[in-house]
Amino acid sequence: MIYLLGALPLFGSMAMLGVLGMPEAVMSALALAPMFGGMALGKRMRHRVGEQGFRRLLLVFLVIVATLLLTR
Repeated sequence: MIYLLGALPLFGSMAMLGVLGMPEAVMSALALAPMFGGMALGKRMRHRVGEQGFRRLLLVFLVIVATLLLTR
């Protein structure tokens, strides 16, 4: 909730300055679908795997993402 309240003025000012146009807004809206899907998948996995297993899986995922970002 705090992030949302802080992000709304940011988006408003970006739109007023012309930095955030319709194409960027559409792409941001489209990016919400995989984000919510990932959150739902993570929630289901956490209940099935257990907390310690979920933490390990999350750590492995983050290491993979970090490695991919560093190799670019």
